[in-house]
Amino acid sequence: MTSDPLVPLDDLVAPWSGDALRHIPAGSPFDVLDFRFAGLGAENRWNDPGQPTLYLAGDAGVAEIEDMVD
Repeated sequence: MTSDPLVPLDDLVAPWSGDALRHIPAGSPFDVLDFRFAGLGAENRWNDPGQPTLYLAGDAGVAEIEDMVD
């Protein structure tokens, strides 16, 4: 059996609710809910520059480690 490597995005998206964490630099003058700069960093490993993408963590430890990786 062969599988198609392209899966429609609708097959991967599902409703979600809960708490999430988003890291922003300490001392940032911007609110954590200000998404104007999402995806603009040249060294963001989760998206290409210009692709507005949010990486949300469900655990404070994961958010902390992700900050250390960047």
